[in-house]
Amino acid sequence: MSHTGEIRNCSQAVTGFFASMVTYPFGLVSNLIAVNNCGLAGGLPPYASIYPTWVDCWRHLSSEGNMSRGNSLFFRKLPAGKKYAFDQKRFF
Repeated sequence: MSHTGEIRNCSQAVTGFFASMVTYPFGLVSNLIAVNNCGLAGGLPPYASIYPTWVDCWRHLSSEGNMSRGNSLFFRKLPAGKKYAFDQKRFF
């Protein structure tokens, strides 16, 4: 009895999971840069910071611990130590 098919399926799932963990921050930064200062309300202050380069965006997200924000379907993180401004609908 050969378990090659089962091992292949399992290894593909694990490899895909790790690949998405590694590439998620790059996708996040590229999406933020795409709407950065583009004229849409979501890409302008006070809803979003303006970044001159993608490296600045990466550094800002890293310093706030937000490099994995939005990557979990079931478990969401609440920003620790921040207050929510209801009138502006954002965390400070």
